[in-house]
Amino acid sequence: MAVHAARESGDRNLTAHLLQCLARIWGYLGRPDLASDCIALALYGTRNDAHPVLRAGLYALGARFAALRGRGT
Repeated sequence: MAVHAARESGDRNLTAHLLQCLARIWGYLGRPDLASDCIALALYGTRNDAHPVLRAGLYALGARFAALRGRGT
């Protein structure tokens, strides 16, 4: 619900941050496939205006989940 509310508010950086948090939870639960999907969605949603620190964090987590899935970035 928080992701939906953030998206409705138009704050793309907050939406991406919440998706990043959700991805971490999926990662801790052993679901790197769903975690990767959350990261991909966050990166797509902020492709034009993401804060540089947020973008770096998203790419780092994306690489981590790709490694957990046995794939390169």
